[in-house]
Amino acid sequence: MKRLMIALLAVVLLALPLAAYAQTATPLPFDPLTPTPKPTAAAVGAQAIPQADSALPAEIGLAVGRAELAADRAEVAADQASFALEAANAAVERADSMLNQFQTLEAVVSIIGFALTALLIIGGLVGLNRLSSAGKEVTSLHHELDEQIAEAKASARAEIDAARLEAREEMQAAKAQLDGELARRQQELETLRESAQTIRTEAARARLASALLPLGEQQYKAADLEGAIATYERALELDDRNPVTYYRLGYVYNRIGQFDRALEQLAEALDIDKDFLPAKAAIGYTYRRMAEALPDGDNQRELLFAEAEHRLRDALDQQTTLMDDDGESWWGSLGGLYKRRGQSELAKDAYRRACKVTPHSSYPFINLAALEMKDGNRDAMTRAFQHVERVARAETQAQAGNYYGLADLMTAQLALGKTAEAQDTMLALFDSVPANENTLDLVLDTLRLMQAALGGEAAAPAITQAMQAIQSEQARRSEPSS
Repeated sequence: MKRLMIALLAVVLLALPLAAYAQTATPLPFDPLTPTPKPTAAAVGAQAIPQADSALPAEIGLAVGRAELAADRAEVAADQASFALEAANAAVERADSMLNQFQTLEAVVSIIGFALTALLIIGGLVGLNRLSSAGKEVTSLHHELDEQIAEAKASARAEIDAARLEAREEMQAAKAQLDGELARRQQELETLRESAQTIRTEAARARLASALLPLGEQQYKAADLEGAIATYERALELDDRNPVTYYRLGYVYNRIGQFDRALEQLAEALDIDKDFLPAKAAIGYTYRRMAEALPDGDNQRELLFAEAEHRLRDALDQQTTLMDDDGESWWGSLGGLYKRRGQSELAKDAYRRACKVTPHSSYPFINLAALEMKDGNRDAMTRAFQHVERVARAETQAQAGNYYGLADLMTAQLALGKTAEAQDTMLALFDSVPANENTLDLVLDTLRLMQAALGGEAAAPAITQAMQAIQSEQARRSEPSS
């Protein structure tokens, strides 16, 4: 098939130049050219004759002229015939040339036709052979193509199966991851629910614990110290993260003389809130009480006083208006520390500060009066006890059973010489002061100072009788109950 195409292409390429040559050949002229006649010498001579022979007769000259004119015309006609013959010969030559060209083209076309026929016959034979070979090639190619298609299908199927397997594995892995994430989120949700429930429970317990604090405070003020301790301990069972509860429990333990347990509870309060100032001050007060319980001359006594002073000062430097659970300024506790160490001026300064913080409390005023009495300032002592009497009376009237106010009122009445009134106040004090309180001991200490300031037992018999009555009451309370 390829050879046949090559032969046809050669024939076409041979025919193209011949056709181009035939188109560019000069066409034959079919109109004869008309040559321009040229003048002859005879004509020229004929024009000159009349002038030369002007002497001849006119007729002879006329005849000669006519004859010459005829000769010239004959010569011109001969020249024209000769030019026409030349043009005809040129036309014949061109016609012969064109005929030769047409004959050559006809021969070429005949040759091309014969060659094309031969080529077609040869191409047919070759084409049949190539067709057979091509059929075999097509069959082979078909088989090869079928094999390639089969291989491609198998490869594609394998890739599809692998992709499906990979996708299935990825889906399973994603599902497993999703299940794990759902399980984790479910666990987190359960944890949050449990936490929320725990928070709700703790909040409820905290609210109940907070509701118990006022009850414990009422029990404490009513001198039911054991009941107050039980209430505060119950509040801690419900909520053990409230520093106020630890502080109040430690304060009560301090009041009943269990100083180690008091320090333990107050330390718990500071563990929760290291800046809880009431607990800091209460620790200082507890150290003071521990020092007071030791005999004079004990080395540990002064160390405890020093620690107490440091703790109280630290709390009061941060908040000068800080008060204890009895509503008294912590300056009064610091003043009592200085009074027991014999530092009178420091004690007076502390009590004066306490008077500014709690002007309606008799406690700082009676201690300030006792210091003035100890220093022999009778006028200052009298003015101070007069103020104590007014304030203490108001306290006892405002709050029934206020044994602190009753003790101060009785002391002021004795200092001012109001013996009968002091006797009635003493009986009310015995009825209200708890058995486990040290209030009567404090009253005795103040009365001893007063007795010494007034000149001894003989100079102040009423004070001596009051001291004896207080000691008798203490003895009665110490007897075992039947």
